[in-house]
Amino acid sequence: MGTVIRDVRALFRAGLVDVGSALPAGMRGWSWGGETLVAPGREVDVRAHLEELEWPLWLAVTEDRPWVRGSASARHNGLCCELALRAGAWLGVPGVLGECLASADDLFGAGAGRARIESGRRGDALLVREDGVRLVVELTASATPALSAKAESWARLLAANPGAGVMVVFVVAAPVDGAESGASLFGAVRQAVGRAVRTHPGGLADPTGPRMAVVDWRSWFPARGMVDMAAFGGMRAQTPVAVGGWADVDLLTAPVAGGEVSVLSATGLLGGVPWWLRRDDLDPMGPPMRRFGARIGTNTGRGVARVADYPLRLRTPAALVRHGV
Repeated sequence: MGTVIRDVRALFRAGLVDVGSALPAGMRGWSWGGETLVAPGREVDVRAHLEELEWPLWLAVTEDRPWVRGSASARHNGLCCELALRAGAWLGVPGVLGECLASADDLFGAGAGRARIESGRRGDALLVREDGVRLVVELTASATPALSAKAESWARLLAANPGAGVMVVFVVAAPVDGAESGASLFGAVRQAVGRAVRTHPGGLADPTGPRMAVVDWRSWFPARGMVDMAAFGGMRAQTPVAVGGWADVDLLTAPVAGGEVSVLSATGLLGGVPWWLRRDDLDPMGPPMRRFGARIGTNTGRGVARVADYPLRLRTPAALVRHGV
């Protein structure tokens, strides 16, 4: 923890990150600890440092994407990050990516080798299973009029792209002090997803229903500091079935056509991926983390036909030494 705090302090002094507390700090202020929140700093401060990077490092930090200002609440972002990190740390999910890599174009358009999709639709996070199936996380805290449009948009995309290896899961996280109860919000989300699936059922070979799911946050995490591993271990959720019914399904093993394991092969090049999910020969954090006895290299890096390879300029020092360059 001391090493992490030291690094965060340095990033804070450089203006690259902002820090805060998730809990009321009281008169004494807040201190560095396990509950300290860290977020990227203001664009104007961060961009000056990014512009000094060589292109390979720029690619690792930004994925060569434009800077996007988040619009969700701090609670929404905190819960979404917590869910993704828990899936990666506890369940062995080999790929955890943020919303900038969870757009409709990434999943069904240019990112899938097809025509570009001009759409602003994107998930809040993206979990990649061992078989390459991508789970799009939509964290939902209210049943606004936009909920039905969001569910309908995802159902339309799934119906138009059979065999894409994509599943969309709505995680319902009702505010503890909200006027709407968790049960009523969960019911509203299920209704919205059910209507969307009936409107866009897809084909017989790969229908939309089994590729959309709904789960209540409390079924995985029933109280603060608690996790129901019987439910969260396989990421159990519900999918719509015929005649308006719902069936339990484990998101980590549910059959979804079109999973592509090569999606995992380049995650070690991305600066935002948790270090324990990176490949040792591609991750610049590999050598220093070995000092702490950490094992890096969960991802196999194997695509459909061969082991993924990268130009020398994109290789890390560890990779160059390993390959005798």
